[in-house]
Amino acid sequence: MTTFPDSPPRFSSEDVLRAALEARLPDFAEESGAGNPALHPMVAACLRFRGDWFATLIVPGSLRLYLLPGGGELWGDIPLGQQRYLTLGGHDWRFIAARDEHLGNFQWCDLLGGAGLPRTMDEAQVVVRDALRTLGLDAPVAAAETVAHGSGATGGRRGFLRALAGRR
Repeated sequence: MTTFPDSPPRFSSEDVLRAALEARLPDFAEESGAGNPALHPMVAACLRFRGDWFATLIVPGSLRLYLLPGGGELWGDIPLGQQRYLTLGGHDWRFIAARDEHLGNFQWCDLLGGAGLPRTMDEAQVVVRDALRTLGLDAPVAAAETVAHGSGATGGRRGFLRALAGRR
């Protein structure tokens, strides 16, 4: 049986985590696929929750939530490529284990991808904000702007779930 080492916390602050993720954005954007060219790679939010780190990334092919070890109660080491379910906001979310030479071990979950992607960066930021609220991870979203009334993006849990279902 292969033994996987524990993942020690690597990030001392939100700024350190954000800088590490921003350095990797071109790679994450390439891995996400073509998607929507109107979505520019961006670290939308970084926050510490129950001792571990969460980050949301907007890339052309998806909106993703990343979980990174912070010494808290949510992180659980699993073999690379394996899945685990984590309950956030009353729902089970499937996280997939990955490793990056600069970030170390992390786990990711697609919030939205494919045909359900927002049409604009403004809409993507609203969806990220709604997703964080739905998951119980309220945090400010970087460069968030108010989306014009009638653009199809509604706020809150309902808006996130409508976007997840591909409805506008």
